Amino acid sequence: MFVLAILFLGSGVAGLGMSRSLAPNSWAAQFVGLFSLSLPFAIGMNLWLGFAITTELWRAVRRRGHPARGEASPIPPGSIAFVPTCLVLVGFAGILIAILGSRLGVVLTVALYMALGLLYGVTCWLYAKNGYLPFPQE
Repeated sequence: MFVLAILFLGSGVAGLGMSRSLAPNSWAAQFVGLFSLSLPFAIGMNLWLGFAITTELWRAVRRRGHPARGEASPIPPGSIAFVPTCLVLVGFAGILIAILGSRLGVVLTVALYMALGLLYGVTCWLYAKNGYLPFPQE
């Protein structure tokens, strides 16, 4: 639960701080920055749930109702959804912040945000994959 709080709440603080340093005179850029990491995290959690359900349904169809052999993993599949979700959505936030007045310029701002999105997505994925991030409940 601690990891969940850090990844969700800490991402809002980090996104706001980063947008404040890149576009200090733009309240709109700071608003986008506030949600630039926490929104992709929330969407990634929902996609993880969706991918896990879809994967398990597919496995059940392939088994044709027969019980699964071996032990089921305690961590549901699909947590890889964090990586593309964070990469795309944080990259889009970088585009918005660049347009709204980043002092680094468009290309460097978008590249910075895409790198941050990739790093954040991989971090969320690894925490989820290793069981530190709780699986979302319906």
